[in-house]
Amino acid sequence: MTTPPIYTRATSLLVKDEKSTNYSTVKDFQNLGIGVTNTNIRNEIQTISASENMVEAVRRLHLDLQMTVPQRLRERPLYNDAPVTLQFKDLPEQQTFTFKLKIVDKTHVRLYDFSHENDFTAPIGITFKSPYGALQIDLTPSFSNKWIGEEITVHKYNVKSVGTMYSSRLSVGQTDEESSIIDLSLNDENPERAEDILRSLISVYNDNWVKDKNRMAESTSEFINERLSNLTKELGDVDSDIASIRSRNLTPDVQASTSMYMSQSNDNYKRSLELQNQLSMTQFLEQSLRNNSSKQQLLPLNTVGNANIESQIEAYNTLLLARNDIAANSNEQNSEVKKSDVKLMQLKTAILRSVQNTIAQIKSQIANYQRSEAETNNKIALNPKLEKDLQSVKRQQDVKQSLYIYLLQKREENELSKTYTAWNTRIIQPPFGSDAPTSPQRSRILLIALFIGFVVPGFLLWLREYLNQTVRGRKDIDFLNIPFIGEIPNLDIRNHWWQKTQHKQREIVIKQGNRNMVNESFRIVRTKLHYFLGAITNKADGVTNKKPQVIMVTSFNQGSGKTFITANLAKTISLNHHRVLVVDMDIRRCSLSQMLPQRTKNGVSAYLSGITDNIDELIVKNAFGENVDILPSGIVPPNPTELLQSSRLTALMKEVREKYDYIYLDCPPIEIVADTSIIKPHCDATLFVIRVGVMDRRLVPEIEKLYKESSYNNMAIILNGANYISGKYGSYRYGYSYGYGGYSYGNYGHYGQTSDE
Repeated sequence: MTTPPIYTRATSLLVKDEKSTNYSTVKDFQNLGIGVTNTNIRNEIQTISASENMVEAVRRLHLDLQMTVPQRLRERPLYNDAPVTLQFKDLPEQQTFTFKLKIVDKTHVRLYDFSHENDFTAPIGITFKSPYGALQIDLTPSFSNKWIGEEITVHKYNVKSVGTMYSSRLSVGQTDEESSIIDLSLNDENPERAEDILRSLISVYNDNWVKDKNRMAESTSEFINERLSNLTKELGDVDSDIASIRSRNLTPDVQASTSMYMSQSNDNYKRSLELQNQLSMTQFLEQSLRNNSSKQQLLPLNTVGNANIESQIEAYNTLLLARNDIAANSNEQNSEVKKSDVKLMQLKTAILRSVQNTIAQIKSQIANYQRSEAETNNKIALNPKLEKDLQSVKRQQDVKQSLYIYLLQKREENELSKTYTAWNTRIIQPPFGSDAPTSPQRSRILLIALFIGFVVPGFLLWLREYLNQTVRGRKDIDFLNIPFIGEIPNLDIRNHWWQKTQHKQREIVIKQGNRNMVNESFRIVRTKLHYFLGAITNKADGVTNKKPQVIMVTSFNQGSGKTFITANLAKTISLNHHRVLVVDMDIRRCSLSQMLPQRTKNGVSAYLSGITDNIDELIVKNAFGENVDILPSGIVPPNPTELLQSSRLTALMKEVREKYDYIYLDCPPIEIVADTSIIKPHCDATLFVIRVGVMDRRLVPEIEKLYKESSYNNMAIILNGANYISGKYGSYRYGYSYGYGGYSYGNYGHYGQTSDE
């Protein structure tokens, strides 16, 4: 399959500032802190980018149902160029499926490749039953005869999944921080579909914005209606309070009632004053009646204001005058005078009783008037508080009535505003884009491929070498002052690069007349070893000493290949008709002894332990070929260190020196056991094996230290496991270009290279 081409379509959207809106009702409520929604461009960007908007746009365009046709190595999507349209009835949005169809002719299509249903033929333009519900297939204007027999794949996806997918392809950003223009871009395999998605997305955003505004208008209408309902109830309560106050205080009008109470208070005062005067005169009359008991005096007339009393006083005075006239003409003992005195006494008594009754009546009237005056004065005193209460209630009535009228007006304005709401956006650049796909970019892919093909492998190789802490080749030991004998190539092989490395078992690889890489490398080592041993023989001021015979082969760690080098180097030496003995001194592991065709129990351990004194019985003759004998290690003893420290080791070395030209000792690594340190005094030279990829480079200076301290006799180095073409890590290329490598060993002497024959 190939990567389909991706096209980019972009559009620009101007977001209007809500501060300039003509929505007066909202403005008025915004002044009260209600419904404040100033436009924030970043918020609008997040709103447009919301996946729910894209899901709705996908739902409107029915992009959950897509069709593709095979084109070369990929599937080409169909959109406006699709020859048919599919309309499912009551299909769940989350359902997913795939099937294929072929147009048989203009009236029928073939549907097949269902998961659990058989293939069938369906009519075009008529609703039929499909495995996924009622379906109707119609031809589009893009249909032509070329589509007959063409295989079309129908994909039904989850609407939310498609919306999420297109939302990830959408890019929304602001042109610059100072503007309110939003840029939208979308990547899709079909450019026309990308344009429609952008238009649909903007339409969804605008519709949601209008819904939000209408929702605000609805909430405003609910708020106004709720407030009107509350105000109606509150106005009714205020009216009831006013009526209750007036009814309770019997004051329909406070000012009129105040005037009435003032007039009534004045009348009560005047009448009370008149009654006080009348009471005083009546009380004076009563006093006169009481004081006139001994004297016959006339009573005052017209002082009481009571007609009955006035008539009685007038009768009393008339009778008194008549009596005094009789008494003046006669004496006091006159019978007429006496009769008159009796009548006068009776009249006086009656007058006094009437006066007393009048006084009681006047006092009662005065008390009533005073009580009425007090009540009137109390009402007059209550009128200011009543006026205050009425003013407070009236003020509430006026405020609520004004707010009620205001809300009625705003309710009508809000209802009018809901009938028309303008979008807050305007498309200033319709969806556009280049006809050339934006991806994949071939030049970039080629550059990436070149980068991956060259830079990445190079970096990995460099990283592998950088992290490799082992000895990698000759370069890592060039700084050593120790004589370098030679390199043995790596024998780990693999047939193909994807196979794992196969390690060769210990074996003799040196063959008579063989000129392969390994044989030539050992021959080079043999030649350099002759130089080295010759230099040791002549190094004592030119005095010829006995040629060294016992050569110890050891290493720093296990796995360095010392046993392999010991055996093959001995075989190489024997090709020059030298008698060579290889002694397995690693009596713990017995690595060299394992190379024998048959394992023997007799060996070094038997001789050192005193089991036998006959060395010839222990030696395996011609084990690795002619002139190459082996003295195996024998049975692993429980005390190898103690056996090596015995004097029999010296006797063993003395006896084998007399029988062989060269004795090679395969010894354990120096850092593992103390055996090598015990053996080293019996050796003339020490070959130290360094294995590429095994020995840690940080231990190389330790070898130099051993050499400087002369810890081992006549040390030299052999590099094992070198690369085939060592470059900077070796000294030469293996193959037909072999030889000494141009290295000089100072005053080591010159023996020349001997022949194998």
